[in-house]
Amino acid sequence: MEVTGTATPVAGVTAFLSVYEDGVLHSILGPDLPGFITAPLTPDPDVEGHSLNFTLPIDLEEGSDVDLVVNIDPLNSIAETDEGNNTGSLNDLVFECRETPEIVYTAINYTAAAEPDPSTLGLPDPDLIAAGNGDDFVFGIYPFPDDRSQYHAGPFPPLNWNQDVDTSYTDLLNFLEDCRQVINPVPKFLYGWFRENPFFGNGVAISAPGNVGFGNTQTSPDRYQRTFAHELGHLFGLFHNSRDLAPDTGWDVENLLGLGKVMPGTKFDIMRGGLLTPEAWVDDITYEFFLDSECIDCTGDTGDFISEAPWVTLAFPRFGGETILN
Repeated sequence: MEVTGTATPVAGVTAFLSVYEDGVLHSILGPDLPGFITAPLTPDPDVEGHSLNFTLPIDLEEGSDVDLVVNIDPLNSIAETDEGNNTGSLNDLVFECRETPEIVYTAINYTAAAEPDPSTLGLPDPDLIAAGNGDDFVFGIYPFPDDRSQYHAGPFPPLNWNQDVDTSYTDLLNFLEDCRQVINPVPKFLYGWFRENPFFGNGVAISAPGNVGFGNTQTSPDRYQRTFAHELGHLFGLFHNSRDLAPDTGWDVENLLGLGKVMPGTKFDIMRGGLLTPEAWVDDITYEFFLDSECIDCTGDTGDFISEAPWVTLAFPRFGGETILN
């Protein structure tokens, strides 16, 4: 949010967001906490406090006629040269149904005698791979509902692997695929977790697209959550790229990773290889690929509802000047 016609930032700026479905008012929302910002002279999209952010209602149904109308300074509490330009809108937005794919995970009990790092032997920490931790990066960037029940442990004990994973990873992936096929019903994906990281890379997927992969639980340096999200990207059908987020800014809406909500443009896309968790997020190109993927198409046996907390950033206005809606 930017101000003009003043030599100092403007404090106490807020807004209301009106949401319409098929021309009918659905709700009027205030911005996320703290609810007010100090509008700077030169806004930085990588700074959360330079914009007003709104979480949309969870019960918006799919359709092609959702309108968002914003009113800045609705009580006219800030003196301006023009009070009539503080409204902007985004009209005819398309809200589409997406479903969360079933992702089964399994711990891998690694017992290879040839493994040079004994700290990687045995079972991974169960807390690191459980829902609400291991899957936080996935649910932060993928455009499907936050249905954590769709990420769950397999119906079998941890898998034993006594071969050097650096030379046997193809066999392991094929074994994981065999395990996926015996689950009834067969899940979309199966992902294996090692203790720490015995593999020469972060992890690996069987193919792009594909259905199984494995990764690490290394926390120092922190790479395990990002590895899972990255390998899942391969399973959706993506290959490596070298992109960063710029000129866009990413957002971890619920701050699932504890790194802050803002993901600056200097971070890399999730499909850049070899990164740590704090170095990556998702760019627009990859996000739209996920959004269009048949992996998350609604099949008709799920509800019409959108994700649990659709979210929008509105950056506007220039006080004393024009209203800008992004």
